[in-house]
Amino acid sequence: MARVPPTVDISFAGYSEPWLNPACTDMVEHASASGHGIRISTTLIGMNGRDLKRLQALHFRVFLVHVVDDSTYMNSRLVRGKYVDLVRQLVGADISSMLFMVVGNVHPDLVEIIPEKALVRSRPRCVRLQKFILTSLKQGSQSRAQ
Repeated sequence: MARVPPTVDISFAGYSEPWLNPACTDMVEHASASGHGIRISTTLIGMNGRDLKRLQALHFRVFLVHVVDDSTYMNSRLVRGKYVDLVRQLVGADISSMLFMVVGNVHPDLVEIIPEKALVRSRPRCVRLQKFILTSLKQGSQSRAQ
């Protein structure tokens, strides 16, 4: 961080979930204290209420939550009591620039929680490819089960 100019925003996102690293909130706070703009893109997996309380003290250029859908494109087994509670706390938190994005339909347990005005609905770019992959995965798991 010492070599990165403060004019450069730091993004906590990627192919792997940022909060699977237990030090993610520490890193976000450090980047913010160093004067960097912060961009978050997360499914919230790995985040907890303590992280959320610490994040409320910060300003974000973007805080984007990828919402779990109705199992069409994401594993809906991730939606359990603690996750639903965290989403509820997040909606009630005063976090700047918060948006929610879903591909497909919002998971039924989250529909009433996420404000429609903050929800961005996206369509998959390659529906045929995604359906092929999902079908292949299902067929592969069925053949392994036999």
